[in-house]
Amino acid sequence: MSGLPRAIAVANQFDRQALRAYKAAVETYARLPWVTGVGIGIKETGGQLHASAGPVIVFYVTKKLKRVPKGKRIPDEILGVRTDVVQGNFVTNAPPTAPRPQPPSLPLRPGASVARSNGSAASVGGIAQDAAGVRYMLTAEHVFIEKENLAAGSPMVHPGPLDILTQAVVVARYHRKHKTMDAGIAKIDAGVASNNNALLSNVTILPPTAALAAGTLEKSGRTTDITQGVVRMIGQFGLSAPVIFIKPPGNFTGTIADHGDSGAIWYDADTFEAVGLHRGSDPTSGDAVATPVGNILSHFKLTWV
Repeated sequence: MSGLPRAIAVANQFDRQALRAYKAAVETYARLPWVTGVGIGIKETGGQLHASAGPVIVFYVTKKLKRVPKGKRIPDEILGVRTDVVQGNFVTNAPPTAPRPQPPSLPLRPGASVARSNGSAASVGGIAQDAAGVRYMLTAEHVFIEKENLAAGSPMVHPGPLDILTQAVVVARYHRKHKTMDAGIAKIDAGVASNNNALLSNVTILPPTAALAAGTLEKSGRTTDITQGVVRMIGQFGLSAPVIFIKPPGNFTGTIADHGDSGAIWYDADTFEAVGLHRGSDPTSGDAVATPVGNILSHFKLTWV
């Protein structure tokens, strides 16, 4: 997929020239082994994004070199649109190794610890429902396949087994997943209360909106709790598109996401609308990647609760 969804292009006011340049960049560079991401974003200088410079084509590469071999050079412009190069080698956030012992805490909410019954721990994303009113929990696809593929109906527990203090509660049953989006859903058990009030921040996460380049996002995750990041670009990560790339804000030196945050929802820090489902990060830059929530709901034919 070399284009951006119309909703994202319109929300960001990306013009046809920028979209054509993005498509050309994806078709030419996205499959190269040293390119980890291609997208439309904002120019960065000295760690700061400069929205006034207009959209640029951003490339993530495995390593920035002082002297770049001719065959690996990214042009200064593509179809008249400027480019920017950032170092970033993204990996799917693996299961955590350090427990965070906790009792079950219902209603089930975004950011709570959850996992398959024989897994470790990850994050509840959001709560959605189908046309019949059946509720589903969103999280990352790789949470469901931590040890092997789950059979439909397999139990998901809260807290995740790694975090059990006294007991865990079966809260949902695995239903479906989508590998390329790194997203999956589990049907919430009838007797389990749930809502979209983020754990810790208690913000009510609203139905999804399109990601905005340079916009500030916030998430409540199982491991790093409440963190914020800035949308660096929207584009393609490997064969996955669209994907939101999120950088740490300003001079922040910590990590905005870590093992166990997989599945958490990034929401707009000002409007509280859901934006992306967290899927991975770059351990060096601290940048994170997420899949647009709107695309996930559309694929599974669900609506936000």
